[in-house]
Amino acid sequence: MAAGVATRQDSASPSDLGIWDLAAPGGPARVATIGLSAKVQGVRFLSRTALLTIAHDGSVRLWNLHDVRHPTKAAALTTSGLLSTTIWGMGATVGTGVDADPDHGLVAVQGTDGRLHLWHVTPALKTAEVGSIPVPDPTTAWTGILGDGRTAWIATATGIDWWDISDPAHPVRGDTTRLAGANSNAFVDAGSVVADSTNPQAQYSAGNALHLFEVSAGKVRSSSSRQRSVGQALNMSEDGRLLAATDPGNNTVTLWDLREPAHPREGATVRTLQNTAGVELDRHDHLMADWSVEGGTGTVQLWDISDLAVPVLKATLQIPGLVDWMTFSPHGSRLTVATSEGFLFYDTAPSKVAEALCSHTGRSITRAQWSKYAPNTPYRTPCP
Repeated sequence: MAAGVATRQDSASPSDLGIWDLAAPGGPARVATIGLSAKVQGVRFLSRTALLTIAHDGSVRLWNLHDVRHPTKAAALTTSGLLSTTIWGMGATVGTGVDADPDHGLVAVQGTDGRLHLWHVTPALKTAEVGSIPVPDPTTAWTGILGDGRTAWIATATGIDWWDISDPAHPVRGDTTRLAGANSNAFVDAGSVVADSTNPQAQYSAGNALHLFEVSAGKVRSSSSRQRSVGQALNMSEDGRLLAATDPGNNTVTLWDLREPAHPREGATVRTLQNTAGVELDRHDHLMADWSVEGGTGTVQLWDISDLAVPVLKATLQIPGLVDWMTFSPHGSRLTVATSEGFLFYDTAPSKVAEALCSHTGRSITRAQWSKYAPNTPYRTPCP
């Protein structure tokens, strides 16, 4: 089950970024607003007090959140060359060209000059560009850095170039993986583990091929390709131990155990929502949420995946508006859902759900009611 904590409307302009206190006494509350130079394109926390933002004009900036109610500008980094494509005759941005490895103080920005710029960021938000890597086709290539702090990657239509950035001031080209359409569908990574789904011919009804890699310091330690085709939604847990992927019809999700990346183990496949649009995993690998916008409304499913062999559906949530994205809190007990109408917050911890139910009932069940509805079970007070 999941208990709704609060609903908050988001009436800000597209260039405004809200800072929220999820632990505020009256429920989640916006405590500050940051105005960017153009529409918000991307955002990432580097730490509790450091925020990285990307605007639609390519501006990349750090923000100091030591006083969360009064964010201040920190350093501006290289202007990003945002990756764009044409969908249904209209231009659409499909990537920011910006990636970060907060644990090692690295930020990578694919600049408009055809190079991937590597920045070192200190806890005090002091910055220095320490190196750069040439990008062979900057208009279509995907780029990033892995969480191992030692590898940068460039995915193109013909394959993946891996770079050793153990010393980011002197990047060294490592292995090259020949893979048609490496930049054609989805690329997710955590630590030294990478999953890339490819479809070079753009025949999505047949599904996408799934390829798994373990890479360290620019060297591919293991690689494998799965026989099962996957769909459009693909995500990996933060520890790199779990992968979730939809089927080609995007109506089921299969879980993969990646604790041994060279020998991934396929877990259960569960029936999810029709035309599942996305999947989110909590950082403890205990919960999974999937969502769909079928029929013009949003629906979210919450799963207990503590046992990969037998996932259990815990709740189905009807969401007002269309779901844009979701994320679990760092502790995994709260789910934030961003929609076309605003934000919704749900507690998923059983104790929090019980508190919410008891607050609505107003009092505990009596002994007489217990005897009527649970006659063979010893009486317990469900609400203290």
